[in-house]
Amino acid sequence: MTDVGYPEGTGISPVAISEGFNLFSREAVELMRVEAFSDRAWDECFFVASNSTACMIRGHCPKSVT
Repeated sequence: MTDVGYPEGTGISPVAISEGFNLFSREAVELMRVEAFSDRAWDECFFVASNSTACMIRGHCPKSVT
């Protein structure tokens, strides 16, 4: 709490929180979904991890940086 300007001892916890907020715009979420559900992502990056995780996409990043 002191990091955000409140005096020590304010509140019931020393940790400050905020209301929820959108991290990405709707358009950004739509673009990420298109990318995550692309054929390349599913063909090259799909893994079945364990009994508790149905599936995951791993390594979905550029193969080389130019």
